[in-house]
Amino acid sequence: ENILMADDDFLYFLNGQLSLAVGPIAEVLIEDEIVNMDHDILKFPASKAAELVEMLAMTIEHEEKRSVFKLNMLNKLKEKGY
Repeated sequence: ENILMADDDFLYFLNGQLSLAVGPIAEVLIEDEIVNMDHDILKFPASKAAELVEMLAMTIEHEEKRSVFKLNMLNKLKEKGY
């Protein structure tokens, strides 16, 4: 069965958006969360992308930044069809 994987564009955007909210630790947070979900950043299923966004949003303490992150990521998920 062919599983759709999250592409580099999505992951790059995710990293950029999370970096705006939490700074340079974003990359580490993303990698850790993907490992926690028992996946690999190089082959992360698109079907789990929304769940990943939710988990990462919880790491953003600043409410306004969290809202902006979620909104921008939701738009990206829709654009990608994930």
